[in-house]
Amino acid sequence: MERLTRTPLTDYSDEQIVGALNTCFEGYVVPVSLTPSVYRWRFGPEDIDPTCSSIYVANGNPVAVVLIARRDCVCHVSAMAVATPFRRQGIGRGVMGHAIAEAKARKDSAMLLEVIEQNPGAVALYKTLEFQVTTRLAGGSLAPVQGGSDQLREVDVARVAGLLADQGPEAMPWWIAPASQNPQGASRIGLSLADRCFAIVEDTAREVVIVWTVLTIQNERRQGHGRRMLQAIQAKYPGKSLRVVGCVPDRIFAEFFAPCGFIADSISQFEMRLAL
Repeated sequence: MERLTRTPLTDYSDEQIVGALNTCFEGYVVPVSLTPSVYRWRFGPEDIDPTCSSIYVANGNPVAVVLIARRDCVCHVSAMAVATPFRRQGIGRGVMGHAIAEAKARKDSAMLLEVIEQNPGAVALYKTLEFQVTTRLAGGSLAPVQGGSDQLREVDVARVAGLLADQGPEAMPWWIAPASQNPQGASRIGLSLADRCFAIVEDTAREVVIVWTVLTIQNERRQGHGRRMLQAIQAKYPGKSLRVVGCVPDRIFAEFFAPCGFIADSISQFEMRLAL
């Protein structure tokens, strides 16, 4: 096998990073086709550390890529993939082993990641590296409706993210954690329903509105405000379906989103954690 050269992300343009990601994710269980703008949208909120993230190359061609995000003393594997001709040769294990060793050298306390449940090879790899499953993650969609009254007021996204940090669940998955909710340059908006329930949403170019979070303040819970918030969002965006990305803890999806009519995706994920 050719000798691999490891280079930090700081040496690459967004276009080169996207090319490496598309090559290494070719044939993945979920199709991946990034552009520079989609790459920035997808990974911008995650606090990717370009000095800790790497592209592995052989003879000028990308062989593997690993994107590492960091917050305080916790790191997150935002992406790890190996190009098709180099799979099943232990490269993924080597890439992850190096990332783990570097995290330990930085004195990080833990490494987190998400892995698709229906990708048993990847799940097995991470388990052999002593990652433990912390929770199962789900996502889904709600069909569009026409008409209705939204009764919503736009508020600062940062305000909603702050409420989520103060009153939301502890240890939320990385991509929907409070620190991910207000990325620079994003088109997300905050919404308030009578200051009892808050949401962060994003109207995409497609006929889909992403619901990033719904939070009812503590003394107003179990009164149906969350359901009314979703109905109001549907009214605000008539004819568009609502979507929650596949990083919602399955207990929250089952207890809140499913009773509100969301249909779960066929693909689910595990959140996994390695204590360092």
